Amino acid sequence: MTKALPKLRTGLDLLPSPREDQPGLFIRDPYRYSDAMVIIPPQLVHCLLCFDGEQTELDLHNTLAHLTG
Repeated sequence: MTKALPKLRTGLDLLPSPREDQPGLFIRDPYRYSDAMVIIPPQLVHCLLCFDGEQTELDLHNTLAHLTG
């Protein structure tokens, strides 16, 4: 049995990317547990649903395969 992917922490800021040359979803931590900020490309935003604490790497792989054809 494969282990579930970790669940994304609630309370993260999810905003449209502030960069015109890099569209997508901008994620940052307003509580600064992490200073990292990332921009998830539009094609991969749907993959974030796999980080619910229940889905596995295989589910993520299948989602990526479906999105990329």
